[in-house]
Amino acid sequence: MSSGDLHPAWRGFRRDQRILIAFWGLALVLLGLQLFGVWPRVVVVLFIFWLLAGAVPFVRVLRFHCPSCGQPWQLNAFSRRCRTCGLGLYQDPPPHPLGSGSR
Repeated sequence: MSSGDLHPAWRGFRRDQRILIAFWGLALVLLGLQLFGVWPRVVVVLFIFWLLAGAVPFVRVLRFHCPSCGQPWQLNAFSRRCRTCGLGLYQDPPPHPLGSGSR
């Protein structure tokens, strides 16, 4: 399934997950540079930038709400479904009938 086929909420969630994976890769590079003593001051500055820039997608992934029921998604390594409504990960939410829902 391509990102273009996903519900807009899932596209944002997948984007933020991919950004976090890239940030963990950058963390490994920074750790390697620090261990080998390459540019120690630059590594510290880049690490501070890494912490600040990585906080935004991290918080967005943690605060993600189910596109179907709007409840917080319980994120862990095994959460493939919403605990409230049962919507599967990356599954399209069912259409809501007209007139239902809160205003």
